[in-house]
Order: sequence, then C-alpha cells, then structure tokens
Amino acid sequence: MGFNKVYRSLFNVEILHHYFLDEGEDVYDSGLDADKMETNLAAYDLSTFMKVVPTTKTIQTLKNFRSKFIQTKQGFQVAMASDGDEPFIPFSSNLQFDFIARVTDQFFENYTDITIDRSVPLYLSNQAPTASTEDTAISVRFCPLSDFETGLTNGVSPTAPMVEIDIDLDDIDGRELIGAFAVIRIHLTGDVGEITLTNGATEFNGTLPEVNWIFDNRSTTWKYHRSKDSVQVHASTGEKPLTKHGYIAISDGSTDYPNPSAKMIYDGEDQVYKDLADALVTEDVTKKYSRIFI
Repeated sequence: MGFNKVYRSLFNVEILHHYFLDEGEDVYDSGLDADKMETNLAAYDLSTFMKVVPTTKTIQTLKNFRSKFIQTKQGFQVAMASDGDEPFIPFSSNLQFDFIARVTDQFFENYTDITIDRSVPLYLSNQAPTASTEDTAISVRFCPLSDFETGLTNGVSPTAPMVEIDIDLDDIDGRELIGAFAVIRIHLTGDVGEITLTNGATEFNGTLPEVNWIFDNRSTTWKYHRSKDSVQVHASTGEKPLTKHGYIAISDGSTDYPNPSAKMIYDGEDQVYKDLADALVTEDVTKKYSRIFI
C-alpha cells in the first residue's frame, strides 16, 4: 500500500486583491482581456501584503495525517497522502485545520476597502462557532467563508453577516494570536452551503474544495495642491480606485495630472485648504482623500 501513496489536494484557499490585479479603472475579472488578466495574475504575490501560516497544533496535525501545507503566490493549499480515493491515514471525525493570517504591509489599509479593529481578529470558518462565557474566551468577528466580502467593516459595529462573538480558541496558543488579522479554521465537514472536505466518512471530496477570499481596493477623491502654498488647483470628479497597475487620466483640459501613491491617503479635512478662487474647500470628514502636491 505504501508504494501507491501519492499526495492529493484536500482544499485550496485563494487570496486575491484587486489593488494588485486591476488596471486603473479596468477591473481584473470583468474589464480586462484574458492576456492582461494572465499577466497581472502572474505578477501577483500574496506575500507582498500578507503571510498565512498554520498554527502549531495544525502543523502537528499535518504531520500526523502525512499532509503538506503548500504556500503559493495566490494563497495556500493543503495536500494529504492518499491511496486512491481515500486518505492514506483515515480521517478523524473532529479534524480541523487552523491558520493565522497577518498583514505585513504597513500601507494595507490605505489601498484596501476595509477598516481593521486590531484588537478583534476576523474568524473565517466553514462552521459557525459556539459562543462561550469562559474567562478564557476570545472576542472575534465571525464570518462564514462563503459570505466573506471585504466591503464589510471590521470596526466597532460589524456589518451582517459578520458578527462579534466570544469563543474558545483553546487549540491555538495565545501567543500565536498576537498581531493576527484573521484566523481561518476549516473543519472536515462544513455547515450547509460551506465547503466540505469529504464525500463521506473516509473518501475525499470528488472535486477540490476551494475558498476565494477577494479584497477590494479602496477608492478616494484625488486632490491636487500647489506645493508652494497648498492651494487646491484641481480635484477628480468623484472617487477613483487605487491600483498598482495602469493609469487613470485626470485632466482639467490644459493639464494632465499624475495618479497618487497608495502610501498617502487622508481623512477629509473640512475647510483647511483654499481653492484658486481663495474660497475654503469643504470636504467630507468621513471619507478618504488622496492629496498630491505638485
């Protein structure tokens, strides 16, 4: 039997970000042709902004089941030793895999359409957790894997279907949760509508279960100011998306203006700047702006 052992993918998690995949105002999966999509995806690398690692206990689980954690440029995958359609070592009924996602780019929130509460990690899973009142319970913001959208805000009042809940995470060392942006927990069997890893008690799922976690890029109003006196000389018509690739034409008819860096965005500052007519500019203090001094 041992000579027939091969590795078979158990599940795949793909984590994509429109900031790195879009081309200006052309959206990756709807506004680009196949060749450009392929080019941008080939250049994409998750490690640019995020690192995902299995927890200490999951590392041991992977060893016990002769499994591999495979990090890719688009996400990660778990492959398990198999003998045909069955795992080389039979599944246990309580099998689960835990992963910690950490943001590694200090400018992540600048170009991502999300608000992060760093004191409460996201908890993404294919099973809804049970609330706990234990003193050791940890507050998380839970969202089913199938429903996760980055338009949801991880702030003080989570938007449905994300809910704040206190749960036990005894399987994870508290030190591993320090600086965690998200905990991704994948159970052997998911809730209705969620991914499930097997067709029954022992056999692999007939198709590779996949999770697609897609981040939206942030859009801001682009403001152009004279460097010598900070007077606002032009502003974009509405909000424009921040992207790594491409160029968005901004012009007042006589001057073409540059696109801003995602490293510099600001909250609105009402009546701080003046325009060319020497009038104070009114901004929405709840919105984000990109300021370019020229």
